[in-house]
Amino acid sequence: MKKQFEKNNVNLSVLAKKISEFFALKNFVTSWKEEGDKHIIIAAPRHFHGIAEKIKVEIVACQNEFSVEFFSGSLSKRFVTYGNLLNLFGFGYFVEKGLKSIEKLEALEKEFWIYVHQLVERLSNV
Repeated sequence: MKKQFEKNNVNLSVLAKKISEFFALKNFVTSWKEEGDKHIIIAAPRHFHGIAEKIKVEIVACQNEFSVEFFSGSLSKRFVTYGNLLNLFGFGYFVEKGLKSIEKLEALEKEFWIYVHQLVERLSNV
């Protein structure tokens, strides 16, 4: 999912750092890099999260606005798709793993967007 925000003096480096901290506080292994007008945060889940893939967040600056995009779910969806086929051969585990991962990703993404909206509001008032 991608959302646009007005810049309103928001320091995107601070925003990226705070987003990285959001995942770190949830015990994800995080990395963050800056490439020109783009900040990329990668959050790798640990086994106990029940999430099958890394999460990528991109913050991209435009003139008077910026976008935040949350990427996830492609591997989990493949587990479900191919798991249904493999279920015929007794590999239903992949369907279950994919569905659980999608469910946890959706809950995390919902929490993420609440956090980002609050954070942007706070940073624009500084």
